[in-house]
Amino acid sequence: MTLYTLTVKSEEASKEALLKTFLPMRKKNITSSVSATALKLTVPASYDDGNAFKVIYTASTGATVKALYTDGEVELTEDTEFKIIDGALNVVSEGNKPVTKIKVESEARVDSAPYATTQYTVSVTVSDPETGALITALKANKTAATISGKNINVTMPFGTDLSKVTMDYTASKMATVEIDPEATEEDEVEYYDLTDGAKITVTSEDEDTVNVYTLTAKVADQFSDVKEGAWYYDYVTEAAAAGIVNGKGNGIFDPEAQHHPR
Repeated sequence: MTLYTLTVKSEEASKEALLKTFLPMRKKNITSSVSATALKLTVPASYDDGNAFKVIYTASTGATVKALYTDGEVELTEDTEFKIIDGALNVVSEGNKPVTKIKVESEARVDSAPYATTQYTVSVTVSDPETGALITALKANKTAATISGKNINVTMPFGTDLSKVTMDYTASKMATVEIDPEATEEDEVEYYDLTDGAKITVTSEDEDTVNVYTLTAKVADQFSDVKEGAWYYDYVTEAAAAGIVNGKGNGIFDPEAQHHPR
């Protein structure tokens, strides 16, 4: 029989009280910086609207983090919500009280001294409204579209179902994009019906510029690997046109593979 000695060593409590990061969730255009005594946030103009958001922050191990306001304080948790109102960071649970400082309190005392604390003065800078209202790139089912003026054209691979297409686009910073017809969601994926094309309206953040794009989608005439002159060309083309087969996707039929009617 072999006997083993098990030694359990508890982790020493941290005596530091530092805020390391403070980042709003789902607000990717907000930037933040933490210095020795200050927390600075820079937000787009359209975020100064009172919409609530949560934050992800990191601090010294085991430290307690609190938001201070004029007549009180509240400990932060993963569910604490904030708002940007009139250029100030507000804590929702306290009746939208403007936050003046973030306080970090250490997990352990330094000898017999009080717990270590560090306070960070909070400031918010609201950026000037962005003026752009452009679509700069668009892909439908990963096929890149061409943009000419207010016209967007995309030719999808042969066999594509235009009634169920995904779209990814890049627009001017902070611009609002509206697509008609609206998307339908299936398994957390948004699909668009581009059978009759779509209208894309882009509005600048300052709301002074509105551009309306016409998106036209069509399907290629044939599979890229089914060439005219091949003995099976007419059979494949007619079967695809009748909706009997749709190939392997992305305009590929793969003549050597086994195909099943859809």
